[in-house]
Amino acid sequence: MSNPPDSRRAGGVVLFTNGDTSYEFFRDLGQGRVGERVLLAQTRTPQGLGACVVLKCVPLPQVAELTEKVHRTRARLEEEVRLAQYLQHPRIARVHGLFEIPCGLCVAMENIEGLTLNTLFVDEHPG
Repeated sequence: MSNPPDSRRAGGVVLFTNGDTSYEFFRDLGQGRVGERVLLAQTRTPQGLGACVVLKCVPLPQVAELTEKVHRTRARLEEEVRLAQYLQHPRIARVHGLFEIPCGLCVAMENIEGLTLNTLFVDEHPG
């Protein structure tokens, strides 16, 4: 787990807070493979800046009635987080949890440097 070098880290926009930990926006990493937004965030506690984490954010519609698709999305994320918490390996990002934020759901996970499985798969199977 490492923090990206950047002197602008102090005082980022707070995306959400859980207990005494705030998650401050650091960088937009783009769109994930199933349409979620992937962000890099810096954690902040009363003790100061913490580690950078990756946030997978899925927007949910702001309507009174939740659709079946929204229920399936929530169930899929809850299951993903539950199962991921059983995985322990130095090259697998640890999942910290699933958080509900004003505009949707957000999975927070450890920031691991290196290639993604998608990158490895594309590099091994060009074309």
